Parts: sequence; C-alpha cells; structure tokens
Amino acid sequence: MKKPFYGWVIVGVCFLIGVTEVGVFQNILSIFMKPMVGDFGWSRAAVTGAIAVGSISGGLVSPLIGPILDRYGPRMVAFFGILFFSIGLSALMFIRHIWQLYLFFGTGRMIAVGMLSLVISVSVSNWFVSQRGRALGITWIGERVGSALLPLMIQFLILAYGWRTTWGVLGVVVFLLSGIPSILFLRRRPEDMGLLPDNAPPAGAISLQWFTRVKYLNNIPLSYLAGAIVVKKSIFKKIPQASQEVIMDCFKDYTVKIKQVVRKQNQDAVRVMEKHGIIIRKPPRQEVEKFKTLSKKAMKRIEGKHLAHQVLAEVNGYLEQYRKEKQ
Repeated sequence: MKKPFYGWVIVGVCFLIGVTEVGVFQNILSIFMKPMVGDFGWSRAAVTGAIAVGSISGGLVSPLIGPILDRYGPRMVAFFGILFFSIGLSALMFIRHIWQLYLFFGTGRMIAVGMLSLVISVSVSNWFVSQRGRALGITWIGERVGSALLPLMIQFLILAYGWRTTWGVLGVVVFLLSGIPSILFLRRRPEDMGLLPDNAPPAGAISLQWFTRVKYLNNIPLSYLAGAIVVKKSIFKKIPQASQEVIMDCFKDYTVKIKQVVRKQNQDAVRVMEKHGIIIRKPPRQEVEKFKTLSKKAMKRIEGKHLAHQVLAEVNGYLEQYRKEKQ
C-alpha cells in the first residue's frame, strides 16, 4: 500500500492552527464584551480597541517573522507562538484593568495575524507546488470552521461558568488543539524527510516548477548520463584480491539498482507531467532520425578529445542495447 504524502499531515496541522487563531477575532471578543463591559464599566470602543492594537502590531511584526521562518522553519515558531498565544488568552481570566486587556488580547491578536498566518502560508507552500491552491484552500477552511464552532462553545461556557473561566478554557483548548500537533508533526520542507513537493519524483518536481508555461514535450530521450568512480590502478592493485572482487561485485550490483531507480523515476516524472496537463508528443520517425544523425556527429567531435575511443564505443554499445530492449 502506497504511503500517504506527508504534506497532507502538514495541511491538517495548519487547518487546526486556522481553527484556533480565530480565538482573537472580533466575533469572539464581541461575545465577551457584554459581560466584561457590565463588570468593569468600560466602553465598547475601549474594548474593541484591543483588536486594532493587535492587528497593527501583527503587521509590524510580520517582516521580522518572515526571515525567521525561512531560516529555522515553522515548527518552533508555531509552537512558541501558540504557547504565548494560549498563555495570553488564559491570562485574560485574571484582568482587572483595561491595559491588561490590551496587553494580553493584543499580544494574542499580534501573534495570530503576524505569526500564525505566515506559518500556515509558508508551511503549505513549502510542501506543495502544483497542488498548492487545493492545499491552501483546505487549510483556510479551518478558519471558517473555527468562526462557526468557537463562538458556540464560548457562549455556552460563559452562560454556564462565567467569562473568566471561559477565557482560561479557551487558552487550554487553543494549546491542545494546535500547539501539541505543531510540535509533533510540523516539518520545514519535504526535502528534510527525503521527499519532494507534491510527492513528485525528482525530474517531475523540477518540471512542476514550469509546467504552467509548457504544454508539450517530446518523448524522445535527447541526452544520457554516464557516471564513474575513478581509482588509480596502482592503488587498487594494493588491495587484496579477495577485497577487489568484493568491491567490483558491489559496484556492479548497485550500478544495476541505481539504473533501475533512475529509469523508474523518469517514468514517474512523465506520469506526473501528464497528470498536470503536459501533453507528451511522439515525434515523427524522420525527426527521430535527424536527432540520431546529430547525436553521431556530436560524438565524433568529442571522440578522442573528451572521451576515449574505447569508452565511447562501450557507451554506444549500451545505448544500442537499451534501444533494442525498448523496441
């Protein structure tokens, strides 16, 4: 069974972050406004001013958070951001003065706007290229879900336990729902886990960077790659004969495996490109023969200068053998 692409786990974590960052949106504060204004006698304008302070602060912080995300990745940024976000929400259960509302709620709003929104965008963008729109669309549904469900939960808790307890519960819920998943599952880039964006093979991942600009590709191989590990003969002869045989057997075995892996990745890359709208065109036989003629001319120019006659003959032999197998 094929293992699911880890990028969708990243989408799930960012979805949860989107759900919880709603905790400092105006629709949440508006539910707390009536009981808090009733207890302290503050004006509604003074209470909602905390939203403006937090939003402006978030805008100022964003340019500082961006480079940190680029350098260290979103995992620890998200975790500590959510941790302080949760602490700020929970601290609101102890407030007595308006400046404390601005400090705790404003800080939470700043973190949500200036930090967590960037974490979501950067995390998903790092893991997806061709499917980035779909992944971001699913991620931002979390915000809508939070806007629909959190107000219901908060209204129930305020009626049942009071607004102070509700702030504390909200802080705990935010941390458990998004802080813990962030530290456990967020990863910086797919390359850190031996993967590539969209779970594409190497060549396919490269092609996805420009697949919107290209509509057609020829299915004729125009180049091939030869690799070698060079060891000085006099040094190699100093190795015991038994060890020489083991080394040669290992090289032969792994060379075959590498060839099989590369060919499979090339086939996967073609499928990825076709899946994303690139049309693989089979050129007419006359064009193929022209390419072969040009290839032979190019080989003659490098024969004896850049490649020895014997090496080039062996390469051509392998190439002809491969072509016969394909036929």
